[in-house]
Amino acid sequence: MQQPGRIQIGILGPLRVAVAGRPVEIAGSRVRRLLVRLAADAGRTVSVGELLDAVWPDHEELPDGATNALQSLVSRLRRALGDPSLVVARPGGYRLAVERNDVDGYRFTDLAADGRRELRAGRPEAALTTLESALELWQGNPLTDADDAEYAGAVIARLGEQRIQAAGDLFDAHIALGRAADVVAPLEELAAGDSSPEAFTGRLMTALAAAGRTADALAAYERLRERLADELGVDPDPRLQAQHLALLRGQTATVATDTERAGDPPPTRRATNIPTALTSFIGREAELERLGDLLDHGRLTTIIGPGGAGKTRLSAQVASAWVDRCHDGVWMIELAPVTDEVNIPQAVLGALGLKEVKLLDRRGDGSPRDAADRLFETLRDADTLLVVDNCEHLIAALATWVDEVLARCPKVKILATSREPRASSVNRCA
Repeated sequence: MQQPGRIQIGILGPLRVAVAGRPVEIAGSRVRRLLVRLAADAGRTVSVGELLDAVWPDHEELPDGATNALQSLVSRLRRALGDPSLVVARPGGYRLAVERNDVDGYRFTDLAADGRRELRAGRPEAALTTLESALELWQGNPLTDADDAEYAGAVIARLGEQRIQAAGDLFDAHIALGRAADVVAPLEELAAGDSSPEAFTGRLMTALAAAGRTADALAAYERLRERLADELGVDPDPRLQAQHLALLRGQTATVATDTERAGDPPPTRRATNIPTALTSFIGREAELERLGDLLDHGRLTTIIGPGGAGKTRLSAQVASAWVDRCHDGVWMIELAPVTDEVNIPQAVLGALGLKEVKLLDRRGDGSPRDAADRLFETLRDADTLLVVDNCEHLIAALATWVDEVLARCPKVKILATSREPRASSVNRCA
């Protein structure tokens, strides 16, 4: 993983800033709110309206000439950082010009994902080291200096869920390495808490059984069962019930965690909705080679040609070669049926196979804005290739959407087909 650069920003706890290894004090609560808001979307342009909402979360305090006041705060932040180029003015907003890895929240997300992949791949020792590095980044409650800003709620919730998941993966790594007895005490504390008691109880049962304490493992299940019945009127998760039954039968039982579900065969192919070719594909080797090279060296490639030229088949053929290279799959997004630009995010969400890969957050009313928010949250950390087909009738809106995806989702690649060139810079294979 790439090492942090010249500046490091900490938002997993009170705001911390270091430039060239030297701590930098950011004075003033509003300047701190400004920096935290920019860091929460590092590398992306944050609109003036979003920044005003973050800096003055209580709109009754919004001063006259708020835009000028924001500019003054930006100037103060630039002086504090000692490098004006770190806060870049863009049309309609500002961007914090740092690498993703320079903000501890993003660094944690990437390390946690790396640790989970190592655990899935059967490398618990490597997973343990990576996950410990991820969790050590936490210095307290995230986005402390955001105060009551509305945007912070979703970011805090996402990071909190990732922290619980990473902690669970860390316990799984310990258990896989034969250190079950060492994790019983912390698992007992977490199983009694309010955050994911079922997940931690399952791991506690696994650890206790591995340590030869089957009776204690059964007692842990019973405590959870009684708690869920009293508080929610529900039974434990079916996987926990199966684990409990296996222990009663004297069988070795381990919880089916998010990284390894009971009864699921090991994945042999990444997820994709690219249709299987029914006929051979010959005669376009040069185009395939050129497209492969463009995708290797860039994140956006457009195939331009008249109707009937075979753009869709060509894009599907080249994308198929990327299925095993993209951890989160390769997805064909058919835009021909979409007639209104506001429905682009919904079309993309639909193409991602939401039920199967569990990408849809079912909270909210499903409006186009909600769909856009869910989509960017889904793609934020996704390692995926999106094949956007037949987009010429939405070219202007799609150009804006693609630019935002590329800015906010650093691991996403896009291969588009169109009869018309996009209104932004692209790699083209005409």
